Amino acid sequence: MVSLRSTATLGPSLAAVALAVVLSLTPTMAPAQQVNILALGEDAQPRAVRRDNRVFARVVTALNDVLSRSEFRVYDETAVTADFTSPTRTLRRDFELVDIARAISQPPIDALLIFDIQASASRPADGSWPVPRVIITGRIIHVQTGQLFARFESGANARLDAINPGCVRDCFIDRIGDQARPIAAELAEELTRRLATFVRPPRVREVAPPAPPQPDCGQRQVIEVEVTGYPPADLPRIERYLAAFGCYLRHRVIDLEAQRQSIWLETGLPPARVAEDMAAAAGFWPTPGAVALDDRRIRVQARPSPAPPAAPVIDRPAAP
Repeated sequence: MVSLRSTATLGPSLAAVALAVVLSLTPTMAPAQQVNILALGEDAQPRAVRRDNRVFARVVTALNDVLSRSEFRVYDETAVTADFTSPTRTLRRDFELVDIARAISQPPIDALLIFDIQASASRPADGSWPVPRVIITGRIIHVQTGQLFARFESGANARLDAINPGCVRDCFIDRIGDQARPIAAELAEELTRRLATFVRPPRVREVAPPAPPQPDCGQRQVIEVEVTGYPPADLPRIERYLAAFGCYLRHRVIDLEAQRQSIWLETGLPPARVAEDMAAAAGFWPTPGAVALDDRRIRVQARPSPAPPAAPVIDRPAAP
């Protein structure tokens, strides 16, 4: 880890430019923030519905349909992973799905919905038509940190329609798939509702529409900036400084917990340069901070203000 300490002094030109630009910016509320989300199925567990099953396809369609109607931006697995994964691979475990989501750089995935489908059918004791049972479990995690946002199970108490014994093979699978769709929709609705409590729109989403890269800017990349320990009132100032850095494109914010935010910064600068700029800018924040670079993640930790010195104790002579 390369540690970059904040400083209260900047070079004359950098200080002048930074202060002139930053102080001229005023925070503006952006439209509802669209977090990039991807749904991937885990099918390696015993009795789990495999990825190549039509029931699996029906569930994916239902999940993505609900997600696309929410405030989040949903991406199709095949469209964003076709370059480096096989669309026919089955028996995938959760750690493999996390690796896949982290490997996607365009667009960067913020949240990953991992789901598991358990489907079966049993004939009642009276010998009547078999009754299907579908349970779908899911959880949403923050891709870069692994933090769990939400977990939910749907279908355990659902009363599904019995299936005519004459409906076999493809017909039987299609009937179960039809009844799995509303269960998947319920799962997606509940998970997105819970995820929404973590996400807020950044106060400064874009200073201006993204411009063509400047001549001295490198290739566009996404850098995670994790901000810890700052009160909510300090965050707009931090975001304005990010927007004032050279080669800035845009950013978005996810609230992980109280006084801990993850900022996804899209920029044409390398992580080391952004970390240096943040370390210099931290000297101008109301709450000073320590900046550290860990691979492609920049950590900004608020430093508590020193306690005021204690008042001197004066010994007074006793009265005669």
